[in-house]
Amino acid sequence: MERRSMKRGAVRVETVLLSVIGVAAVACSRIRAPEDGSAVRHTAEVPCALPEAREYGLVGKIASIPEFHDCQELATGDPAGYGPLVGIFVTRDFALRDSSDRAPDSTDKVTPRAVIRNFGPGAYTAGLLNFPEGFSCVWLSSEGGSWSATVTFVGATPDCSDRNGKQGQSVTLPASYPPRPPEPLGDRDYPRVARWQWDPAAHHHYFGIKCGSNWCQFGGSGEVPPNPSEVPEFTPIAGPVGPPDHQHRVKEVMGWYDQQDLAEVITVGGKRQLRPAVLARIFPHPQLDQVSLSDFGGWVQSALVYMDGSLDKYQKGLHLNRGYTEIALCQGTSCPGLPDTTLQRCKISDADSRPGGETARKWFARIRPAPGADETNTFYHCVMKEQHPEIRIPGTARWRWSNDDEKIWIRCTNGCCTVV
Repeated sequence: MERRSMKRGAVRVETVLLSVIGVAAVACSRIRAPEDGSAVRHTAEVPCALPEAREYGLVGKIASIPEFHDCQELATGDPAGYGPLVGIFVTRDFALRDSSDRAPDSTDKVTPRAVIRNFGPGAYTAGLLNFPEGFSCVWLSSEGGSWSATVTFVGATPDCSDRNGKQGQSVTLPASYPPRPPEPLGDRDYPRVARWQWDPAAHHHYFGIKCGSNWCQFGGSGEVPPNPSEVPEFTPIAGPVGPPDHQHRVKEVMGWYDQQDLAEVITVGGKRQLRPAVLARIFPHPQLDQVSLSDFGGWVQSALVYMDGSLDKYQKGLHLNRGYTEIALCQGTSCPGLPDTTLQRCKISDADSRPGGETARKWFARIRPAPGADETNTFYHCVMKEQHPEIRIPGTARWRWSNDDEKIWIRCTNGCCTVV
């Protein structure tokens, strides 16, 4: 069985992994060939997050933590076609900064905020955007409250020391801004992440990234945000977890939530064609970035997934249906309602080797319709967790690109969790 995923236009044909829903990082998955023998573009480790941090220069040690980044094949023009695999990775200095964004006359003018890597094949050219194969560096600046991004191609290595770029290949893009939420939001309500978005009028991708106390869009605009009033309320997480600064920010601020079009394969005139079928969104719990290991000793509502239609492969394999689906996480051996068969077959995840770090333990996911608790339609999955020590991961949730399937990843303390 095949599937295609389209993040507002990006297209792929792949094999469905019917037993997998990822709460995952790209560094945790590997590609396998389609069962029908058709070709795949990449046949080894998913290249969006290589284990060698030095390959990403200023991104460094956060290169393999996808909560900060976004990577996918980008579409141009024809919604049934796709272009090169391109990742956008925020820099370590920006992502791990605790204070508010620096003033425009600060070192942000000489320090890139993101690194773009085009894995190919070919360049991605759409509108004002031009990403040749290799690395490009992204600087942000502001004058009079208006932001702009300078994107500079630097070649085969992420050397961002020359803002003029390789052979002068550099372009400055003015920012556009999505609608502002009705309540006042501050610096910490905008996550230090980047992601690809889709321009529905121009039919190409563009990128968004935090800029001051706002979300900036460069190279396009027009992605339609969800209606927050239609998203079910999250169940507050009990215990020592404090209230979020603004509980609705995960529904209103791009970067916390993610959306894309999932698609299906159809046959026309004896030939396979691809078409977008279902708009899918995923929202993280607003308290997710405060949840500690002990809180996951019971089921913790971690994300809501929305689909505006139904696809058989997602119903059978991922247990996602039309409307909203809840994903909850739990670790240990005392997760309420967990079947003994699931408890026994799941493997122990890696330990955190730091002094005082997490011991090796089992993790689980519970998937069921939301709102409500229909126990006859509840499914349990094993979770494997890979630790990312000493890095505070933002409480985001996102659709995650891989060549074998579109998955979901959600922050679960400071680690990479994959449902198997």
